[in-house]
Amino acid sequence: MDNLDFTNEEILLGQIKVGSREAFAFFFNKYYNSLVNYIFAISKSKTIAEEIAQETFIVIWERRKNLFIRNNYLKAYLFKTAYYKFIDDNRALNKRYRLLEELRNEAYLELIDFDSSLKEDKIKSVNIIIDSLPDRCKQIFLMSKIEGLKYQEISDKLRISVKTVETQISKALKILRSKLGAFLLFISNFIYDNLFF
Repeated sequence: MDNLDFTNEEILLGQIKVGSREAFAFFFNKYYNSLVNYIFAISKSKTIAEEIAQETFIVIWERRKNLFIRNNYLKAYLFKTAYYKFIDDNRALNKRYRLLEELRNEAYLELIDFDSSLKEDKIKSVNIIIDSLPDRCKQIFLMSKIEGLKYQEISDKLRISVKTVETQISKALKILRSKLGAFLLFISNFIYDNLFF
């Protein structure tokens, strides 16, 4: 194994196909940095470039037994695999963004159709629930929502820790969510943000 010339791509590929870790380490060290630079040039993100480069090498290692690459095209195969991985990942990401955008648009359409009398009923319901919160919890929640104070400002005013403020806000939201449901809580927040704050 020591006398094998890994600079010869035919030998290098043959050794990778039979599972030589030494050959694969040579292959990785030879091309990793240039592959990262190539993906960075098209993604403009060092993190994405490094992730795709690493994932591409993993894919090649996992498929090593079935690799069919013509002599001296190992580097081209590596870069093409990375490029297609980038395209696929980007497509999947864009699909997720589109789905989130559609959900957000649906939520806003629901708000547009939200009857004004229902809006008033919802505000009353929210106020009743807020009034039923434990005193400290209610005070902190209102300081945050009505007065628009930041957690640190509430902490300073009440001489309590920021963690306590976070816990009380979280408790209030949990109670509201359990009584209103997640979507209605979103609508209530939207109404409050636009009418009162």
